[in-house]
Amino acid sequence: MLLCAILSDTLNLQGPTTTEWDKLMVAVLSEIAEVDDIEALAAAQFKAKSRELAGLSANGLVNGDQKSFSFSTDSFAGDVGFGVVETTDDAVIIDRLDELLPE
Repeated sequence: MLLCAILSDTLNLQGPTTTEWDKLMVAVLSEIAEVDDIEALAAAQFKAKSRELAGLSANGLVNGDQKSFSFSTDSFAGDVGFGVVETTDDAVIIDRLDELLPE
């Protein structure tokens, strides 16, 4: 489970936040778990996550991993939110733009 968590969090060790520690832990954990093909494991994970995203409502997608900030300046006072959807299958999101943009 920890191996899969690291692969997910680091986008299969390709993400910008990937550390040398992550790489070492993937090597150690894959040895312990007897996982011969890390690429296949990561691909299966990302495919499953993309299928899960396809089933979420527009609101669920937009607000699932959203950070909101409140601030006030001379020209603006209010809240701003930033939502993130990570997927390796862009079509899952792009095909739903008309539904997602109003959210």
